[in-house]
Amino acid sequence: MKRWALRNWFLFGLLAALALAVLWPRGGASGGVLRAEETTRWAVMALFFLRGLLLPVRELAAGALRWRLHAATHGLIFLAAPLLAWGGLGIWEIWFDLDRNLRTGFFLLAVLPTTIASAAGFTVLAGGNTAGAVFNATASNLIGVVLTPLWMGWFLAVRAEPLPVGPVVGQVAFLIVLPLLAGQGIKLWIPPLGKRTARWMETAGHLLILFLLYAAFANSVQSGVFREVGPATLAGVAAGAAGAFAVMTILARATGVWGRFGRPDRICLLFCGPQKTLAAGVPLANLLFPGDPALSLILLPLVVYHFIQLLVGGWLAERLREKSNAG
Repeated sequence: MKRWALRNWFLFGLLAALALAVLWPRGGASGGVLRAEETTRWAVMALFFLRGLLLPVRELAAGALRWRLHAATHGLIFLAAPLLAWGGLGIWEIWFDLDRNLRTGFFLLAVLPTTIASAAGFTVLAGGNTAGAVFNATASNLIGVVLTPLWMGWFLAVRAEPLPVGPVVGQVAFLIVLPLLAGQGIKLWIPPLGKRTARWMETAGHLLILFLLYAAFANSVQSGVFREVGPATLAGVAAGAAGAFAVMTILARATGVWGRFGRPDRICLLFCGPQKTLAAGVPLANLLFPGDPALSLILLPLVVYHFIQLLVGGWLAERLREKSNAG
């Protein structure tokens, strides 16, 4: 139990960040003690600078040639998930009056890229195509810098809630792409990072994500947004996130079978296709909806989905590893 808790400390950190937002919202709210309206921008830049330093260039090169796997994975991430979300939200709203911020949050969840650490980690544990997982996870994060704002601009325009995509893409380029490229550039001129150094950098990145989440939820608590959210709404978000993860997992598995991929590639699809990144999702949401007091509601589906994908993904990876060892 202790080893599991240490390995999944970030889950407990998420709960702690949300609790702190409730207990001390003044610290992370706009104009508060931590000046979140300014410090969150610096946190986003620092986070992607660290990601630039940690991008595994050799693994990317090793996995770059399997185009069928890449096409299937990115089709799941950036085409199937958004279209299913669009249709699912339309069906959901026939019977239920869904809060517009949660509706936006579910679509944002659908158009985000996959994770890097957990998708690759689960693929390794399950005996899948590690190079393919690293390539697809990293490439989707780079592509998502452009596609996620474009998808969100389309979605909000259709809903008569226009998003100024041009300025948003400019902000994304300045606060995300430039630090990412700077990290990659510096990496070319420094010795390879040791495992301990890389681990500390990953921890620092996770702490920055927790700060961004704390600031978003603190601002919402301070403005009273959560007074309108009851247990039934939270249960609905949990059910929606669980349903979305289940559908994407089934679709990823079916894609592997229909595409006649080998077992390592099927495992890669299974963990890269359904996973969604909190690490890039929180900064992108901060840039797409700057200063929005309802930002925490927009992020809520992603936070719940993150818990589900880590718990279920870890269990599934262990099952696949045991099956492989037994076979």
